[in-house]
Amino acid sequence: MSLDLASYLQEKGLSNRTVGQLVHDAWKKREPKRHDLPQPSSIAVKFGDLQRGKSTWWNNHPQALATLADLLGCAPEELVVPAREVASEIAFAEFDELPPLGRNEEPCALDEYGWLGTRASYAFQQGVHVWFRAPHGAGKTLTIEYLKQRSSGTVAAFTARKLLEVTRNAEPAMPLVVEVELADPTTDPGALRELTSRRTNTCILSPFTRPSLGAQQEDRWTDHEFEVQRGWRERLIRWTQGRLPESGKLDVAGLLDWLEDIDPQLELFATPGELLPVVAWCHRNGRAPSQKEKLDALADDFLGRLLDVAGQRHPFLRRQGRGLVDTLVKQRLLTLGVPNAALPRDTWLALLPTDAAPTTPADEIRRQVEAVARGRTAQARKKRADEAITALTAGRATETVDCLIDHGVLYTQANGSLDIHPVWVRRGLERRALTNELRAGDATRWGLLAADRSRQLAVDQLLDELSPPVLIELAAKALAVPRIDLGTTAAIEALFSAFARRMIEGWKPPSVHVPILQAIGAQQAALLRRAVDVEATIPPLPLTRMEVYSSWHDLYTFEAWIFSLHVPRPFSVAPRLRWLLPGWADDLRLASAPQHLYYRSRDFVRHLPRHAQNPADLGWIAREVLRRCNDEEAPEQVPDVLLPWLVIDGLPCGAKARPEHFTKITQWGAGETLADIVRGEGAELHERLVIELWPYVKAHANGHPVWALLQQQSRAPRFFQTIAHHLPREMFEQDLAEAKLDMNEVEHLGSLPDDLRRMVLHAIARRIGTTPGAVPMQTEKFIDSLGLDDVNLLVQFTSDLYSVGSAAARRVFELDPVRALAEARAALEHDLKSAGIWFYAAPPKHWSVLLDMLESYGVERVSWAPRWLARKLAHAGSEAPRVFRLLDAATPLGTPRPPS
Repeated sequence: MSLDLASYLQEKGLSNRTVGQLVHDAWKKREPKRHDLPQPSSIAVKFGDLQRGKSTWWNNHPQALATLADLLGCAPEELVVPAREVASEIAFAEFDELPPLGRNEEPCALDEYGWLGTRASYAFQQGVHVWFRAPHGAGKTLTIEYLKQRSSGTVAAFTARKLLEVTRNAEPAMPLVVEVELADPTTDPGALRELTSRRTNTCILSPFTRPSLGAQQEDRWTDHEFEVQRGWRERLIRWTQGRLPESGKLDVAGLLDWLEDIDPQLELFATPGELLPVVAWCHRNGRAPSQKEKLDALADDFLGRLLDVAGQRHPFLRRQGRGLVDTLVKQRLLTLGVPNAALPRDTWLALLPTDAAPTTPADEIRRQVEAVARGRTAQARKKRADEAITALTAGRATETVDCLIDHGVLYTQANGSLDIHPVWVRRGLERRALTNELRAGDATRWGLLAADRSRQLAVDQLLDELSPPVLIELAAKALAVPRIDLGTTAAIEALFSAFARRMIEGWKPPSVHVPILQAIGAQQAALLRRAVDVEATIPPLPLTRMEVYSSWHDLYTFEAWIFSLHVPRPFSVAPRLRWLLPGWADDLRLASAPQHLYYRSRDFVRHLPRHAQNPADLGWIAREVLRRCNDEEAPEQVPDVLLPWLVIDGLPCGAKARPEHFTKITQWGAGETLADIVRGEGAELHERLVIELWPYVKAHANGHPVWALLQQQSRAPRFFQTIAHHLPREMFEQDLAEAKLDMNEVEHLGSLPDDLRRMVLHAIARRIGTTPGAVPMQTEKFIDSLGLDDVNLLVQFTSDLYSVGSAAARRVFELDPVRALAEARAALEHDLKSAGIWFYAAPPKHWSVLLDMLESYGVERVSWAPRWLARKLAHAGSEAPRVFRLLDAATPLGTPRPPS
């Protein structure tokens, strides 16, 4: 770029905004039929990029570049760096201190499949058109810059604001990879149809889902989603550490521990671009965040840096930007008519404070004032003044939102709407706004947020961060409200669940807190009595927290159970709530358990929070509920969550589990929970349970002991381990003696404990010869898996005169050649047929000893000897004359005569 834009603009008295307006108006005259021109404010942003040497957008919009060149009276070449002149390094915008990626360097491979560029390149090569949806921070911009470096002559790669820009700037004959930033429902379908007609490969990298097409064109596109395997965060952090000059400043272990604690499900830091700013924070501070460090503190640091850079082009962002983002988050959170989720651009405009707009540049004000002053009459001056007011006030809010989009504060989501980015920044700002609401203590106000589905999770997460005394204080204020309205109802139900989640984590309320907890429980019970019946298989649910999917029923049931078991009951609950609050029930019976416990709660544990998913820790909850049951005998139907404890303990009255209960344990997966519950118990309990359950395990496999074990292994692996390690061996051996075994079973035995596996193999070996079975396809692979401890078993297998025996004899020669030669000698004396197995399996280094055996025994007495000798003759080396002599002795040739 040869033109000094800064000096030129200063000389002419022009601002970026003025240039944006002038380019927009002139461009519109050049293309009057075009309806997707960027707003003047957006063009002004791109002009600011141009001043900083970033000319990608202008290279991709030649008409805009030509318009600008005409206005400035210069050639386009004087304004831009030509597209072919690409940088030799790629910087990391999220981490300024991280050394740029050189021309010969590869980005970090997030897993065995590489990074987004690897995936996109592979997908691009597989089909004509590929749409790759990847969220912000997944590596879309990095992919474009990388392709510009490595494939600039073969692939056209650039970033476009909207899909329509792609159609206007794409080279028809060149493969295309484009990052598209914003969704536009009005123009995207038409632009996509135009791209579909391209004959060369097209790859779109976008944060939003591909618009749908007609059935005839739909099959021309292949859709992909950005996904990485677990563990990618550690790989990226260690890769980053290796690039840093002072790698020791980065506390990798501390950062990984913090991430695992704050974001175990990879919801907050789901992409490299979301994680790198925190890695940068750790590097700058020389430490990892402490467990007390909240996301809002990190969000302040991130936004401060981001808006400080943005303020170089838009000073109002440096002055107002930080408060503006906080205000937007708070406005969205507190405006119940607006979902607390990604929103369309127009909705963000509506949330914007009226005073949050950039100041009009002084030269623009002067230009408008001078235009008014030039009016010759009062009417003309009034008309021009109205026009000036409109010009000076129009587009201010639009420009503000566009600035937030351009600088990465608002970013496109999967549905095409916009949200605060990164996710952890939004979560941190929401936490601050919610904390302020909760500190105010007005349950009628913050409870309304807890009643709204899009805000409920945020409220619950903050409640989980508060200490129990603070929760107790909030509960006291909620209970003090004289009138129960929607807000207080939601607050009480949110607090009830929050206390229960603390109890699941191990909190035991002190006696001083019991009265408040009893009052919260009583209020929740009263609210549940008012709850409507949704259907028979759904329990009474909180009015403001009602969901109709079974996982939520399971979680809430456990919350209510643990609350009622931890907090002494102030009264006995109504019959309808006995099985929801069993600790407060006076006549609990298995026979009256509601349907939802049978049909909707087969696996409570997997629906609990990750840190509370250990059934061994939570098993006491179900056990305590069972101990409160007053049944005289066990009914036929028992809820799955109670079934393991019924088998272990029986009922309080002394009644034991019934056969159908044992059958259900072995068939419906409840055995897994049983195995987890008894994991820490002594061997005596394990053995008793296994002895009781083993007949039912076998019955499910038609009485076959081996298939009974293997069936449980595939269906319930933890239950299988319990059986396999505690099954009395004499019982299993007796079952093997009575079972019909065949060689096909050996293919599946590798996972059995060694002693059980050998017992099965010995039982099979005893049957070889007397009851031959089908030979398994993987015989040699199985034989090769046997070791020196299995030599006796291998010798037994040699009684099979086919592939099993041959493979077994070969393996014995590999493991214990002395034993193999002894078995061969013994077989010559006692079983000539099996001796052949040993001779054929022997490697060449043992042939000399085997020839000695034949000579000593008498080669003419061995029927298979001529065939064996003939096969070895060509490979016998120095022993060949001896082999020939023995072959001649076994089958005399006489004196050969020439043909007459």
